[in-house]
Amino acid sequence: MKEQNVPVYEAPKVETYTDEELLETLGAAHTGYVNGYNLLS
Repeated sequence: MKEQNVPVYEAPKVETYTDEELLETLGAAHTGYVNGYNLLS
């Protein structure tokens, strides 16, 4: 019987960000913040 080449499983990496990091990375339009107020909560 032939051996199968199965890739090794790697668990997904979970990354967390603070509100300030999200604002800096994405900008206000993508985070729901306008003039310092969170419109999504």
